Amino acid sequence: MTKKQFQFSNTLMHYLDNTAKVSRVIGARYFDKHNEFDITYNNFLIIELLFTNPDIHQRNIARALLMGSANLSRELERMENKGLIKRKLTEINKKMVKTVKLTKKGENIYYTIVGNWEKYVTDLENIYTKEELKIFTEFLLRMKNKLTESIDMVIE
Repeated sequence: MTKKQFQFSNTLMHYLDNTAKVSRVIGARYFDKHNEFDITYNNFLIIELLFTNPDIHQRNIARALLMGSANLSRELERMENKGLIKRKLTEINKKMVKTVKLTKKGENIYYTIVGNWEKYVTDLENIYTKEELKIFTEFLLRMKNKLTESIDMVIE
């Protein structure tokens, strides 16, 4: 009897990675098609993060979105030039940190885009029962937490 050879393409990690890529591509395409503002999908993800976490610092934005600090700095600079955010250097606990805040323009864009996306996302989620969504969401959160505990998540 021969031992079955390991295939990464048959693992949960591969399926999750592939599904995440498909989801991101579809989300970005939908966003581009229905985007009446001069912002990118990444800009929207940053806006949403700032809206839902108003006290987040630039370093934690990079961590949350798994972006390198240089890429994030460029994104934030473009967003600041468009009047979507304000950045400033602030001292917190004797350390200088870069704080980022949404402007009114950024908030208004957030409300408009979220309003436009609500039906699209709801229609997608209606494929599953509430119980299936709850179980799946809990599983994904547990898996993410276990994965981040098991490695040193440093993104540069």
